[in-house]
Amino acid sequence: MNEDQKYLFDLTGFLIVENALTAEEVAQCNAAIDHHIEGLRERDNSLAGGSAALSGTAHRMDMGGMLAWEKPWCQLPKPKDLGL
Repeated sequence: MNEDQKYLFDLTGFLIVENALTAEEVAQCNAAIDHHIEGLRERDNSLAGGSAALSGTAHRMDMGGMLAWEKPWCQLPKPKDLGL
């Protein structure tokens, strides 16, 4: 990671890595989610930490258990060398 990426990760907690997945890999991931969309549930616990400003009007949605899905839906694209 370069210094800008480290700073942004520290600031936001995530990185945007362009071209990490091909369009086909994104389509495969989207198809897996679409196939299991009935498992989408609203989380019971809030991540707002008691803050009224962060609580919003709806809770975070969660699918959980993705790695336990049946094949081929649980198979992730093979990792690439992203040069980070």
